[in-house]
Amino acid sequence: MTKPKQAIKLNNDMSKLASVHRHQIAIQIAIGKLEKKLEQNEHYIETLMEANQDPNESMVNAYAKINKNEIYANIFHENLKL
Repeated sequence: MTKPKQAIKLNNDMSKLASVHRHQIAIQIAIGKLEKKLEQNEHYIETLMEANQDPNESMVNAYAKINKNEIYANIFHENLKL
């Protein structure tokens, strides 16, 4: 009677092993999905940062042009006085 008990134990062990293996596969799939989502989020953040830099740079350029125009206006006014 030891063989049927061993067979039952072996069958239970194989079932547990198969279950663990299925869980490992599910975890690997979940990790893959999370890694892909993380890459997408990183790309999205980089895109937002690039988009945020452009307006800041254009504002700096706009202020530089304003300052330059003010200097030209002051020179023009000084020339009118002469």
